[in-house]
Amino acid sequence: MTIRKVALVATVCVALSAAGAGAAFSFGKGKPKNVSCKAQVCGTVFNNGAVDTVGNVNIVTVAHPSAGQYCVELNGKLSAASIHQVLLSPTTDGGGKATSIQWAGACGLNGLLVAAWNRDAASSVAQDQGFVLIVP
Repeated sequence: MTIRKVALVATVCVALSAAGAGAAFSFGKGKPKNVSCKAQVCGTVFNNGAVDTVGNVNIVTVAHPSAGQYCVELNGKLSAASIHQVLLSPTTDGGGKATSIQWAGACGLNGLLVAAWNRDAASSVAQDQGFVLIVP
């Protein structure tokens, strides 16, 4: 193998290992752009019901009436009744236990009801838990 090929292979190996470690690459000029959501609804909701304002798309407010219950009110341009798929994922903002985040139907004037449950024990207990919500 020539020196040039060895240098190329070494560079690729370093780049792949850095990418696997979470490094970001930018070959353009200036600072990288924030990732923008292309879905109908996107947002991160904290365990206290507050909404992260960065990256929030079409979420107006979030009510948190009781432990583990969140009513995510949507922008009036969308109808909660016409939504058939909701993607949810728990975040690290919460109890740190095995948690299930579920879309539980409609709520409020134009909202999606989200329920969080601790499934660590033999029974399920409502638990405050942050989550990411996406409606494709």
